[in-house]
Amino acid sequence: MAENEIPGEYQVQWAAATAAEDRFFDQNDVKALQQALDIWQELVQSGLPSAPESFRWRVFDKLGLALFNLSRAENDPAHLARAISIWEDVLTNVSVEPPVRQTVLLNLGISVRTRFEVSGALRALDSAIAVSKQAVAAMPEGYPYRASALNTLGNDLRQRYERTRELGDLLAAIDRYGEAVELAQADPQERAMYLSNRGVAYTDLFNAAHAAADLDQALRDHKRAVSQTLATDPDLPSRRAYLANSLSARY
Repeated sequence: MAENEIPGEYQVQWAAATAAEDRFFDQNDVKALQQALDIWQELVQSGLPSAPESFRWRVFDKLGLALFNLSRAENDPAHLARAISIWEDVLTNVSVEPPVRQTVLLNLGISVRTRFEVSGALRALDSAIAVSKQAVAAMPEGYPYRASALNTLGNDLRQRYERTRELGDLLAAIDRYGEAVELAQADPQERAMYLSNRGVAYTDLFNAAHAAADLDQALRDHKRAVSQTLATDPDLPSRRAYLANSLSARY
C-alpha cells in the first residue's frame, strides 16, 4: 500500500509494523514478527473508525498474514486457525472490490491448504478445493495469476483423487491444468510446470483406465516439459523422472 493511501493517524503504527515484518523476513526474527502481529491486532481491535474500507481490509489481511507466518515459524496450528478465521471474516463482513477479493481468496487458499498438509484431514482438502474454485471464479480473463490459480486447483483436485479415487476429480484436474497451459504461452518455464503436472495426471488416468491415448498424452506433456525446462532448474531431475516413468509404463 502506498504511503499516501495510509490515513495520517495510522502512519506511525503502519511504519512500525512493516519495519518489524521486514526484520522477520530479512533476519528470521520471530520476535519482530510477533511485534508486527501485536500492532496489526491493536489496529483491528481499535475498529479503525475513521479509516476507509480499502485500508481496513488491508490491515485485516496483514493480521492474517502475520498469523499465518507465525504459525509456520512456531508450528502452531492455533495461529493458522486464527488466520483462516480472519480471512473468512473479511470475505463475509468487509465490503471488498474484485481485486481485493482475489487477494484475500488466494491468501485464504494458501492457509486452508496448509491446514490440510498439517492435519491430512479430507475435509480440509475439500475446503481448499472450494476456496480454489472461488479464487478462479473471481479472476477475469487476463488476470495475471489466473494460470497459477488454475494449476493450484488442479493440484488440489489431483490430491483428492489420490485419497478417494474419484475419477471425476482427476478429469477435472486435467482440464484445469490444460487451461493453465494455454494461459502460460508467454512464459516457457511456467508452462513447463503446468505441462509436467498434466503429464502426471494423465499417467494417473492411464493407470486407472488403461487407455493408451492417455499414456500417449502423458508422454507428450512430459517431453515438452523437459524440453522447456532450463538446465539449471532444480525441477529438471524430477521432470525427467516423470518422463522415464511414463516411458516405462509403455513397455
